[in-house]
Amino acid sequence: MQYRAWTTRPVDRAAAAQLAHRLAQLAVQRQVDRALQADPGAQIAESEKAVALARQAKRLPLLAGVLAARGITDAAEADAILSGGAPLSDPF
Repeated sequence: MQYRAWTTRPVDRAAAAQLAHRLAQLAVQRQVDRALQADPGAQIAESEKAVALARQAKRLPLLAGVLAARGITDAAEADAILSGGAPLSDPF
C-alpha cells in the first residue's frame, strides 16, 4: 500500500480537531464493543462513555495533527493506517 508523501503540508487545525474527535469516538466504540462481547448482558452508562471519550480526546490531538499534516483527514483512512493492517511505504 502506498501512503501519501511523507512531506508535511500546512495543517488545517479544524480538520485535525475534527479528526481527533472522530478517532476518539472510534476508540470508545471499540472499547464498548469489546466490553459487550465479553459480557453481552452488560449495561454501559452514557457517563462511562463520556469519561472514556474525554480520556481519548486528550491523547489524540497530536496524532491527529501529524495525520492532518500528511493530508489524512478522513477518520476511516486514519483508522486503517493506525490499525497496522499493511506495512508503511519506505519514506526514502
